[in-house]
Amino acid sequence: MAQHASRLLAGYLQRLTRNSRVAFSPEGLAVAKACMDLSVRLLVNPYRLAQAQMEVVHDHLLLWRQAMLKAMGMPSQTLAEPDGEDPRFSDPAWEENYLLDFIKQSYLITARHLQQTIEQVEGLDEASQRQVRLLTQQYLDSLSPTHFILTNPEVLHETLHSKGRNLVDGLKILLGERETGVASGGPGAGPDERRLVEYSANPRGTVIFRNRLMQLLQFEPTTPRHYKIPLLLVPPSSNRYYLLDLRQDDSFARWTSEQGFATFMVSWLDPDESVARTTFEDFCTEGVMAAITAVEQATGATRVHLAGYSIGGNLVMSTLARMAAIDDQRAASGSFLGAMIEFPDLGECRGAGGPDVAQVTVPCYFFSSIDDHLSPWQRSYRAARLPSGPIRFVLGGSGMFAGVVHPPSARRYGYWTNEVLPETPDDFLAGAAKHLGSWWDDWRQWLLAQPEGHVLVPTDMPGDAAPEMIQDKLRCHPDPQQ
Repeated sequence: MAQHASRLLAGYLQRLTRNSRVAFSPEGLAVAKACMDLSVRLLVNPYRLAQAQMEVVHDHLLLWRQAMLKAMGMPSQTLAEPDGEDPRFSDPAWEENYLLDFIKQSYLITARHLQQTIEQVEGLDEASQRQVRLLTQQYLDSLSPTHFILTNPEVLHETLHSKGRNLVDGLKILLGERETGVASGGPGAGPDERRLVEYSANPRGTVIFRNRLMQLLQFEPTTPRHYKIPLLLVPPSSNRYYLLDLRQDDSFARWTSEQGFATFMVSWLDPDESVARTTFEDFCTEGVMAAITAVEQATGATRVHLAGYSIGGNLVMSTLARMAAIDDQRAASGSFLGAMIEFPDLGECRGAGGPDVAQVTVPCYFFSSIDDHLSPWQRSYRAARLPSGPIRFVLGGSGMFAGVVHPPSARRYGYWTNEVLPETPDDFLAGAAKHLGSWWDDWRQWLLAQPEGHVLVPTDMPGDAAPEMIQDKLRCHPDPQQ
């Protein structure tokens, strides 16, 4: 297995570095500029930077003292606690084991100071601030001690219980993805495009379509009849479909299938050199619009509900604007879940070649979380006022992930609704009514209230429309790159 892993990894890296010429996308250059601006702003005030460093050292010295007291069984204080919505440190061992408690608090202290330093930088424009904030959060998330075997008590317990079988199974999954090209996204993917997706909470999913940017999953229905209008979920391009389908008890995709929706989801492929010059518009046309066409071919439907999560919401909104511009009426509705609707100054691109969001007239549902620091709900609220069609805005409790992935069985956070859409976010919240339970139920009722939303049709199983036929019919849509 070690030799097999080494060979696959070497091939994967070779594909990534095959061309010596490196092409930078406009998005990548924008991120680089934001990071450079941050560095300049930090160095402009070296005293404040040194002060921030000393504060970090001070808190870690205090943590070391408290850890020693706890190790000796003496009373100690907790200096850093995870947010109540953070599920990463829910295992009791993070509190009971003094070493794990030290690692947890050290990580949280470092993350807190880094985030505070970014927030306190003066002179950074709003767009750069958002990009740096998002990248910092992703960086901190990647360094979480829960991502490493020796510092994750749940993984350690399962490893001992299974005698290491869980690690072997995980490695087999990784090798399987690399070997078939699912994770690499390269042209050498395996021929079995209809294989079951066995690594998610909803194991009965089938790959029915694939192109250079994504593959489309169709989840097996659980009801004898389903609603006529299918549902297409668009996750952020950075983590494929996993966030909406992690565990059985809170899988969004599983829940929509159980509610009677024919559910499809885009799974973005990892990029290689062949997509180095891919633009945001390509993700709209070859991603979302190609997926809509494939859903049509698979179900026979003429309209599709679209739902985008996080940056996927930006793709959905941009796609809806492009569809409106060419009078493409296949979208039945658009839903934006914890979405980052980011257009230059929320509309300056109108008439300048960019998507005109004001042309979007389909019913739109916006859900934001009140404690979402990456995509503040106030900004999402202002974006919700841009389309010209019927709008429903719902504000949920908790943060970006826990607020969105909040099944009806959880009943932890609740949500706020307002039947009118005032001009300012503060006015919306002041006049909103709070409800117990999950916003999922509110969204379901909203979908069913749309034209033909209640119409039921006999259920088809995934794969009833052959992928080869879908691929052939999609070839009539030329590749924008050609």
